[in-house]
Amino acid sequence: MIIDKRVESLQKELEKAVKDTEKTITERLTFTYKHEAGLAAKEIEGERKLYQQKVSALEMKIKEQEELIKQLTQKTNEAGLQVQNIAIKAIEGASQQRLTIEREKIKE
Repeated sequence: MIIDKRVESLQKELEKAVKDTEKTITERLTFTYKHEAGLAAKEIEGERKLYQQKVSALEMKIKEQEELIKQLTQKTNEAGLQVQNIAIKAIEGASQQRLTIEREKIKE
């Protein structure tokens, strides 16, 4: 009987030790999982922010390039108009010079 009680007591102690160990291991695994999941989430968030900053920087660069293209187009148009004006003045000047030469010939 004493042995039976002792065996029963040891079985209960063993069951309790197994349950306590299972609980401890489960808590440790849960903590480790939550910790690793939290780190992964922070890493993903950091990468997302980095990519968002890159996108914003590229969008800003696009706007700058568009503005530069706009300015250069305007300057090109102005330069074209100046070339046309110079050509018109050159033609007018040549015509005036020809008329002057012909008038002088007529006077002679």
